[in-house]
Amino acid sequence: MRNNVVALFQRPEKNEPVLDGIRAIAILMVVCFHSVFFLNELFADRESWQSFINAFPGGFYWMFSGDKGVDLFFILSGYLIAGILYKKIIEQPNFNFWQYFRDRLLRIVPLYAFVLGIAVLAQVNNYEYFWANLLFINNILPFEHILVPWSWSISVEMQFYLLAPLLILLVFHSAKKSHIFYKLLGLLVIAAGIRALVFYLNPELNISLMDLAHNSNNLGIQYWDTLYVNLHTRIFPFICGMALFYLVKSRIGLKLRFINSLLILSFISLLLVFYLPQHTLFSNSSAFNSSGNTFNILFSRIVFSLSITFILFCTLNQLGFGKSLNKILSAYFWFPVSQTSYSIYLFHLFALAAAYFIVVGEAFNRLQMHQLILVNLLAVIISFIIGVITFVLIEKPCLNLKYRKRQNG
Repeated sequence: MRNNVVALFQRPEKNEPVLDGIRAIAILMVVCFHSVFFLNELFADRESWQSFINAFPGGFYWMFSGDKGVDLFFILSGYLIAGILYKKIIEQPNFNFWQYFRDRLLRIVPLYAFVLGIAVLAQVNNYEYFWANLLFINNILPFEHILVPWSWSISVEMQFYLLAPLLILLVFHSAKKSHIFYKLLGLLVIAAGIRALVFYLNPELNISLMDLAHNSNNLGIQYWDTLYVNLHTRIFPFICGMALFYLVKSRIGLKLRFINSLLILSFISLLLVFYLPQHTLFSNSSAFNSSGNTFNILFSRIVFSLSITFILFCTLNQLGFGKSLNKILSAYFWFPVSQTSYSIYLFHLFALAAAYFIVVGEAFNRLQMHQLILVNLLAVIISFIIGVITFVLIEKPCLNLKYRKRQNG
């Protein structure tokens, strides 16, 4: 037990500290996003929510794009899984698929099963569909049948883990760096093309974020089912993570000119991703808004993933002012949050509900900005406390089992 507690706060030497900072930022983005997005369920009507949004300070509009934190997790997964599989498949051709997938199950399932058990015992909505969560196919069920809806990303991750060995063989089974580069580029084009095709086949989804949340035609559910929760429409950041691994491993681009200029361009792109929603929250007939909606729904995740991939490449290699970013993201205070990020993700909506009740009570129509900030802080604290407990009692013991099995072959 004591060793499990120590592991929560003692960073292993083999860790890449930068990734701890990225992982912590990703989960904080997701918490902030859900704190504002689900306000549409709390306000009595669209007009009340619209009034609240109109009074929203401009500096906080990034929260409406906080769901990009999930894309950040996907980039990290692509990067880490590419590293694991490259060693097992390419460098040491003795790949054991069952051992690989068992390790993923031991990391994901124990805490997830605990949360599902609570949901089933409490008979929350759709508890009878828990089997789809355990089979990691709940993301292909209709929205109205999904238990613990935010767990869709866990299913997408596990589906990618199944596909990843084939992708690694396809991409890296080549002696020429140019071949690998063009294979990765081709996969990125295909991934973006699939998302564009799905969007093209559903033109009615070219509407504002507000209309996706509040509409009489269930377009929000259609967006969820067709574009939001499927591996084929969300695989782009995973491929970006694989590309990041290749760039870091091959050390391509270390002498690239104008590094700082490209980094600045990447951050400007992120600002566009995070702040364009403030201009497209409400639909109108202007051409700008139509283009803005298209960018938000179709291109924003692609731009975000590419920008983050380049920023991480410079940060991991300490290129340009990526060296300063490396120091910031490697700071120790990120590590405990990173260690508990999985638990925070699973429990954060319960924590948000509790935080709203504590801070606001039932007076949601009188919600103030300072209260929303307090709700987020309280939700993170509650989730972190739960994360500490579940990490020590559930996650770490199962991770220890994984390491013992690996040592025993």
